[in-house]
Amino acid sequence: MKALQFLLPMTLVWVVGAVAADTSTVFPLTDEAELPPEVRGILASPSIGLEGLFRLAEMTSPQLALVQDEVAARAGHLRQLGLYPNPELSLAIDERSVNDPSFHKQKVELSQALPLGGRRGAAMGAARAEMNQAHERALGARRFTLNRVHKWWADQIHYRQMEASFDTLMIEAEGTLRVAQMRFEAKAAPESHVTRAQLEVFDLKVARQAFVTEREMSAATARILFGGVSVPIDRLDTRSEESALPGNQFLAASGEDQEAHPALLAARLGVEAAEARLETAQKERIPDLKVFVAYSRARPDEGNFVEGGVSFDLPLFDRNQGRVAETTSRLAMAHYEEEIAALEYGAALKAARLAHQSFEVQLKQLEEDIAPSAVRGLSQAQAGYRSGRLMFLELIEAQRTLADVRLRSLEVHRSLMWAEADLMSLLGSGPYADQGDQR
Repeated sequence: MKALQFLLPMTLVWVVGAVAADTSTVFPLTDEAELPPEVRGILASPSIGLEGLFRLAEMTSPQLALVQDEVAARAGHLRQLGLYPNPELSLAIDERSVNDPSFHKQKVELSQALPLGGRRGAAMGAARAEMNQAHERALGARRFTLNRVHKWWADQIHYRQMEASFDTLMIEAEGTLRVAQMRFEAKAAPESHVTRAQLEVFDLKVARQAFVTEREMSAATARILFGGVSVPIDRLDTRSEESALPGNQFLAASGEDQEAHPALLAARLGVEAAEARLETAQKERIPDLKVFVAYSRARPDEGNFVEGGVSFDLPLFDRNQGRVAETTSRLAMAHYEEEIAALEYGAALKAARLAHQSFEVQLKQLEEDIAPSAVRGLSQAQAGYRSGRLMFLELIEAQRTLADVRLRSLEVHRSLMWAEADLMSLLGSGPYADQGDQR
């Protein structure tokens, strides 16, 4: 889905809610005995809803811990750039006489580099923008993580509905098999009718096994999402999507501020960082000024000496031309990335809206128009076959039609929930919102 295509490039890594505030809130651990009380409390809850899963992912996902540390690393880099260069203290013996080894100067020198041209401030500006960009990427990564958890939870709803539907379909298929066997034993139908009914039961069993395999793979996905922590799937609250998230007002709203989506903000901050890096490269053409003062002494009768001076490199050949050219091109790249991010976001949002509307219409048609007709058709076919008015193939066709309608309705329902998750993630609705303390 386009929404995922948009979210994935900006979320090579994922993040928890309070990204820059406290790196101790993420626990990518597999030993549940080492997990904090809040995590153990969620796992021990008799019913775990979607918001509980969101909170669990925020605290256990190793991907979120990874990007959280990236923000912290950027903050450390900014702090380092804000430190002034250390002074240099040197002790030396100067001017030792070759003819008179007892004659030499003992010298203590203190020097200090003084950055000129404001490049230190420019470098800090670039680092600050990069830290803020990493923060926004982390917030976007959090949304992507919650989106995957949301869809995984929707899958669990789908699996439970599929299980119930397979039970019903199996009962109906076995009922058809019994009718075929009764007519065959009464010499009112050939044995091929029994064989055909047996094949229908076999096909349902094969389809159910494929569904069971998908469900088992989903359990493995959960361990990836939750950092190796085992989520008790049997205690998930999957009664309905409305039971865990209050209301669907987000479908009518456009979001508090679409322009504040983390991916768009990260792209703008990328431009800001590129501008600051270009400014830094331009100011790096001015070399540092080095100031020194020294105290020295020779023989006692010759007195003491004080020296002082300044020095700097002459920018005759290296005027940082290459670095300026590089950062100029990277600034142009950052502008293109900002434009691409805006276009991709708009396309992803439109695709998610259209998908939601389409699946909503499809589900309504299937549940309100087609499914009731399919149920009636099977009932009529069963009655007609028992009385000998309809051929067996017509009964099998009615049975297959009902199975197709039921299974297709469940697939459309899952697709609708996935589209809903994409919309919530893109619009920052409900638990996807980036709270003020996260910015």
